[in-house]
Amino acid sequence: MDRLTLQLSQAEKDKIAAASSADAIIVHFSLGAYIRKVFGLWRGNKALMASCGALNPEEASVVIIRELWARLRRQSGL
Repeated sequence: MDRLTLQLSQAEKDKIAAASSADAIIVHFSLGAYIRKVFGLWRGNKALMASCGALNPEEASVVIIRELWARLRRQSGL
């Protein structure tokens, strides 16, 4: 989570934090693709998938995005 938040601009973090829960998942297609590529989910990063409780890269990226959304909302006081 820390690595991912460091890679996002403040504007991106603000946009994600301000989104409703359902809207936050919409970024799955762009941010999710980025997460799956950069964090090696397509290459079989089994440890990360297991820590997400996910069976495949798509599920893992959704879990990561939801946690990112929740963390950013907490940090911004929402």
